[in-house]
Amino acid sequence: MCYSSDGERMARCDSEQGTGMNRAPAPYPSSAPAADSGQRHRLAVIVLFALVMAMLVSGLTLLLPYLAEELQRLKPWQAVAIWTADAVALMWFLQYCMAHVFGQARHTRLGGTACGNATGVWRAALISFICAIAADLLVTGIGVFDEWRAYQEAIMTVGRVTSIRTNQWSWGGSQVAKYTGSYVPFR
Repeated sequence: MCYSSDGERMARCDSEQGTGMNRAPAPYPSSAPAADSGQRHRLAVIVLFALVMAMLVSGLTLLLPYLAEELQRLKPWQAVAIWTADAVALMWFLQYCMAHVFGQARHTRLGGTACGNATGVWRAALISFICAIAADLLVTGIGVFDEWRAYQEAIMTVGRVTSIRTNQWSWGGSQVAKYTGSYVPFR
């Protein structure tokens, strides 16, 4: 069974009838608790949205120096590909929140009856997640292979350190430092 935006039980869905939504309510009337349940659901989505956004902002604020340092060592296409899965997840989360707070959410649970275009939305979400995860895995695999190959091709040498650059930042309540050195090999 499907429900309208105000909580009334609908007689049939598009996929069941094939001729469009039957807007006639089911034989029994809507009750007040159904509308209250919709308000509680909307409030829960708003709170979830606020918490996730607060965690996202605080995480970016605390880890921005580390992320900037790590992104500098990647090629531009790798940086874009590695963040694709995160961007796709954020986009679908925002779409879910906006649909359930401001719009008429006509999505049903996976495997349930598809009202409206919920099947197409689930298909688009699934395809976008699979593609984003594949891009992330591809970049990770290429990075691991490149590091392995560079380690195999490296030549050990003895030299004198000429300069050391230090980058420091706080992470998880402790100081983190990264040292980058320059050297002159002995001949």
